Amino acid sequence: MLVEAKPVTSLDDDFLKNLFFEIKSDIFRGMPKELQSSLLNLQFQSQQQHYYSHWPDAEHKLLIYNKMAIGQVIIDKSEHIFHIVDISIIPSLQKQGIGTQYLLSLIEEAQNKKMSIKLSVDKNNHALTLYKRLGFKIVADDQTHYAMEVC
Repeated sequence: MLVEAKPVTSLDDDFLKNLFFEIKSDIFRGMPKELQSSLLNLQFQSQQQHYYSHWPDAEHKLLIYNKMAIGQVIIDKSEHIFHIVDISIIPSLQKQGIGTQYLLSLIEEAQNKKMSIKLSVDKNNHALTLYKRLGFKIVADDQTHYAMEVC
């Protein structure tokens, strides 16, 4: 089964918000649910505004696997590089090869166009292992994130 990517529409807003909450909820574990929900809402809105203001031409796509929405990706494709602004998959479906399959197809597309792919990943994100396995190299780092690229 192949991972498909379809453009996000307003009908996908609830899925995207729930995906964000599922991925980020560990940060606020132990807080009262009402406070946790408020903080997650604020972070989600802030992240969306940041992405759309910094990468207004980026493609925002829903990742579909087995006819089910399983994640999302935001990619800014310029003349020379694909910049993965964000990619996320439902945590219970991670580490099953789904993200690998999608990223391999994206790498192939970029290589066919003689372009590279770059992304930024938190130094503590378990996806770092995946990116390294797929050939991404660390090209820069700061206190919290690595900038990575594959050609």
